[in-house]
Amino acid sequence: MNVDPESLRRAGRDLDVAVDEVDALVGRLDAQLAGQVPPWGSDDLGFLIGLCFQGAFDLALDSIEANADELSVYAGRLIAMGDSYDGVEADNLGLMQGIHKQLDGSV
Repeated sequence: MNVDPESLRRAGRDLDVAVDEVDALVGRLDAQLAGQVPPWGSDDLGFLIGLCFQGAFDLALDSIEANADELSVYAGRLIAMGDSYDGVEADNLGLMQGIHKQLDGSV
């Protein structure tokens, strides 16, 4: 099995960047829509359309934010996994060097 710990960390950092970009885009969209006059009007039908739109929009934003939060967790885990592989590899190297010294009789 071949694992490149730096690739794991890089993937985690890249995923974090992508999540930040999505968060920024969603924030801009929310701000733009908040500054607009609703196109459906203010009569009874327009009020109902507005309620439906706002409910669906809020649900979509909540879903995007929840997914972004979960992706951030995965990004952190990828980074931690890369660090863990490096740590295990360093420990294994130390053990192998110790065994090599014992077999050479230098201990």
